[in-house]
Amino acid sequence: RTYKFVLIGASGVGKTCLIKRYIHNLFDENDQAASITAAYHSTKISLQDRTVSIRLWDTAGQERFSALTPMYYRDADGIILVFDMTEADSIKKALKQLTKVQEINQQAKIILVANKCDMEVQSVLQEFKEELAATGLEMLKTSAKTGQGVQYCLEKLALLVSGDEKPAMKALSIEVGERGKKGCCE
Repeated sequence: RTYKFVLIGASGVGKTCLIKRYIHNLFDENDQAASITAAYHSTKISLQDRTVSIRLWDTAGQERFSALTPMYYRDADGIILVFDMTEADSIKKALKQLTKVQEINQQAKIILVANKCDMEVQSVLQEFKEELAATGLEMLKTSAKTGQGVQYCLEKLALLVSGDEKPAMKALSIEVGERGKKGCCE
């Protein structure tokens, strides 16, 4: 089975950069172009006891594309909600978007990702500590620039999603009582 992971978040938070870092181990500081379409990348994630196939969907974060984004995460197995930890507006948008995501796809596993942790000194996370904790979701810090936390983030979501896998068939328990000693005609 191939799992569908969708990265969502406001424009400029680093969704595309996170994917490029994971897939190609690259970061281009000069590539500041906003995504204007959705695109996916197929990859495999090696976990302790298995390999998981995923399709990583990168969505456009600009406001004018916000009506299209639910179409991508409606049937997602995992959602990575990315925000820029140095921008208060980015965190506010992520919290607002989380509500919409949870209304549309109650089955998906969701991870909050505070990107740009290489700029920790400029972090505004403390201002939103209570709101972020109230979500009940795990929040991971990443840096597409340095690569910090990127692989762990995807591995964590793969574990959450694949660990939730239901077996194709349930085992049926049949109890056999004691057989009588009489023959069929007695």
